[in-house]
Amino acid sequence: MFKIHKEEIEVKGKKITLETGKIARQADGAIIATCGETVVIATVVGAKKLRDGQDFFPLSVNYQE
Repeated sequence: MFKIHKEEIEVKGKKITLETGKIARQADGAIIATCGETVVIATVVGAKKLRDGQDFFPLSVNYQE
């Protein structure tokens, strides 16, 4: 079964829930953040080894509303 980890914190009177292990299991890391009716998912995937001659950190951001 899934190894789900869930944390709830309160910031300025609002409850924020952070949950990982439930979805996007093919990603190297994924988290769902919930605050009220707002839900955000953030995922990350990294290369296993460096490419020769690469002197920068490639980063792409995909945003979908």
